[in-house]
Amino acid sequence: MSEYTTKGRVGLDELEAVGRRLIVDGYLRGGSVLTPGQRVWIHGNFQELKAIYVDSPDEGYRDFWDKLADQFDGASDGAIQLFAEIFLTNMLPLSSLLGRTKIGYLRRVLEMMEDPVEVPDDVVAATAVGAFYGGPGFNFGRYSQLSLLINFGLHLHTFEPAQRWKMRDDPLAFRVALAAVKTPNQPMQRGALCYLAFPKFFLSIVNPVHRRLIRDTFVSYLSRPVSTTWISTSSRSTALSSRNNTVPSISTKNRGSRCGSRRSR
Repeated sequence: MSEYTTKGRVGLDELEAVGRRLIVDGYLRGGSVLTPGQRVWIHGNFQELKAIYVDSPDEGYRDFWDKLADQFDGASDGAIQLFAEIFLTNMLPLSSLLGRTKIGYLRRVLEMMEDPVEVPDDVVAATAVGAFYGGPGFNFGRYSQLSLLINFGLHLHTFEPAQRWKMRDDPLAFRVALAAVKTPNQPMQRGALCYLAFPKFFLSIVNPVHRRLIRDTFVSYLSRPVSTTWISTSSRSTALSSRNNTVPSISTKNRGSRCGSRRSR
């Protein structure tokens, strides 16, 4: 059963449940979503991925998969499975990728293992929908996005396990830990990660331009300051309540691209 329930598009409960598990069971606990009970998101696997992927970029014009096959030549099964689960974290909330495409990519990574693992049915089901439209920002920034997710995992392992585990209930502490990872920047990936970690606290609107529009619309109704680019769902609800549920008009000036906004299909 999902830890959270959501109203709206069919399938978002399942997506958000798997997304939350990627954060809690993966990043914070060091376990696995594909093989529950096994230790996959561990420091040694993150170190291996940093060496063979983050610190060894292939800047040629070859296909992503050809590059990845060379980078993973001789890699351990643990590191490859961790990369697959990190790749799932990157792809899961995107409505710009079909579910079968997400699972096809995931299985293609897993097939590089000596002993490939299966994709559980609940993960397959969760990929059938998306929370926002990723657009070009996610299509062409894959190396930097995945590098950020790997660097974040390494950073989390600088915390004591008890400190890391406390973040499962503290969205602001989680966001602070993510902000401490300075590179790559990738603000949309950062927004997506916070949404997956706390889908009822952070909006599934990851484009910083769109977040600023929402903040600027609601900030005058709040009794406390908010971040320059973040406004939580709870803050928005407070703003609406203060105006007797009257929704202010959001300016369309400088709206920017549609990327990173929830988009119906």
